[in-house]
Amino acid sequence: MKPFYLGTLLGVLSLAGCGAPSQQVLRLEKSPLPLGGKMAVYMESNPHRPWDALYPVVRGVPDSWRDATVYYAETDLPQLLYQGYRQGLADEKFCMGYFNVWGLDTASRSARPIRSVIAMAAGVTAEGRPAYLFDTDGDDDLSDETVRYFGADSVAVEVTPVYVERYGCGGVVLPDSAYVYPACRNSDMLLYCAECCSGEAAVAGGRYAVTVKPYVRNYDADSAEIVFSDGDTTLRHRVGEFVRLGGSYYRIDSLRPDGRELRLTPTPDALDRPSAQVGFRPIPFEATTTDGRRVRFPEDFAGRYVLLDFWSLSCPPCLMDIRDHYLRDYAAYREAGFEILGVARNTDEDLRGNLPDLGIAWPVVADRPEGRITGCYRVDAYPTLYLIDPRGRIVAEGSDLRGERLGRWLRQAYPGVQPSPQTE
Repeated sequence: MKPFYLGTLLGVLSLAGCGAPSQQVLRLEKSPLPLGGKMAVYMESNPHRPWDALYPVVRGVPDSWRDATVYYAETDLPQLLYQGYRQGLADEKFCMGYFNVWGLDTASRSARPIRSVIAMAAGVTAEGRPAYLFDTDGDDDLSDETVRYFGADSVAVEVTPVYVERYGCGGVVLPDSAYVYPACRNSDMLLYCAECCSGEAAVAGGRYAVTVKPYVRNYDADSAEIVFSDGDTTLRHRVGEFVRLGGSYYRIDSLRPDGRELRLTPTPDALDRPSAQVGFRPIPFEATTTDGRRVRFPEDFAGRYVLLDFWSLSCPPCLMDIRDHYLRDYAAYREAGFEILGVARNTDEDLRGNLPDLGIAWPVVADRPEGRITGCYRVDAYPTLYLIDPRGRIVAEGSDLRGERLGRWLRQAYPGVQPSPQTE
């Protein structure tokens, strides 16, 4: 993503100064972006799902519209479900079943009503124009809303601010606006978010433009992208990571749920702390492999290159890389000191029934149903890969290790090894 700044940049953050390091607060301004987002969510309209009772009843759909349909998009699905449970619209078993799957506690959600749905009606006007109405003020009434129109490509021609509420910051409900626009694709209604929060950080005589872009429509701490740019260098991070600004490290401590406040703490010893970032020590964990062996990562792999591979049996790219590349690389470089530790998004039972057919000889950990390790590394896509060097630091991650690229790393790491033709 290229940094994009609109409006007045607020909250210049001064990180330079004397005295003991302290947490710094950067206040950001939210701005709309042009149409053209790549991440969208499906808006729901099915009247026969268990979830339907959780959506508000929307009034004011024009009687003159043909094929009028009301759509909903959740801004906080767990909140919507918990609110439905408290209002008697969903039973405890239904609610807690989802919260257990998500690994969430209901205490992390608001006990009082909160606006966590974006509602919209779409149809064809009496003049024959495809149009839509957003409930921009959150009152479930469309009669006071402005009619907006789809373009020739069934995409809205403008971005609209819609009222939502975010929950966090010690139980505070934060009123907010989400800048969104709809698009109809193959009979599905999609909702795109087109906004960012931006500001400026001053550090050691230099200035960094700071941009925070939500993941789809939420400023979720695990997923929102935080970009620092000084014109020459662009740094992309997430909450909880360490960022090097002006020659010093800072920990990105928190991002407010509405994206308008970012907190940083100077961290001189950052490189001695674990983090899922290149140049840092990996996050340690202990687990039991499918063959019953207890492993301590990364201690048990000290002095070796080790590939930490987060994968799943239901992930075709994962299985392709294993079959076409990692089996060969493991056979070629294992004796030289290379190791792989797999962390699979599957149960132990599922893995034991499939690993022999896959030919995997390296240790594999089943991370379901708890998802403890993937949670520590905040894995949100598969495969997710990290290469740790003999010093115990991450030297590569992600796409740099996919397919044949891992083999290139290993040839540089073990120049004296000559793979046999069968392993080439």
